[in-house]
Amino acid sequence: MIKYITAGKISLIVLFAVGGAFLFMKDLYFSAGMILVFLLLTAISLYYDQRKTIRKMEQMISHIHYGDLNISFHSKGKGAEAALSHAMNEALAAFRSRLYYSVVAETEVEAW
Repeated sequence: MIKYITAGKISLIVLFAVGGAFLFMKDLYFSAGMILVFLLLTAISLYYDQRKTIRKMEQMISHIHYGDLNISFHSKGKGAEAALSHAMNEALAAFRSRLYYSVVAETEVEAW
């Protein structure tokens, strides 16, 4: 679902850019300026959405890197953000189980 929201925001940016250029060419400067404001707001919204996703991924990677696998991700929203958090929790669970089995195997090898 998040890819559709992202694609929709990119489409809005393109639509606002074309519409703003058309209005500017027709000497409707106030309308073109309002479209420019909407374009900027949509671009900023897209930037913050991507930044939030990147921040979550960086946090997960750093916890995996430092071996702190006791973290879990909770989502306040619904839909795409909740699905991303659930997928990240599943990935961390897989890393936990692999780490556990590798530690057990290493201990058994040392014991023999």
